[in-house]
Amino acid sequence: MIRDYGQAANDLRKLISLIEKQANNSGLSSKVLNKHSDLKQARTRLLSVEDEAKRDTPLNLYLIL
Repeated sequence: MIRDYGQAANDLRKLISLIEKQANNSGLSSKVLNKHSDLKQARTRLLSVEDEAKRDTPLNLYLIL
């Protein structure tokens, strides 16, 4: 909502890393991991957030307050 796409992208990268670590600890193969719905959704969202970050949209400071 506040359009802080750079921070949102960082948060999504951390989420993807956590999902991958959790999957590796539970013994899932890379093929199963790539089909994991949460991971797939996070990667898709990351791509869209990175595209928005490239547009350099200013933060909505009123929503931050």
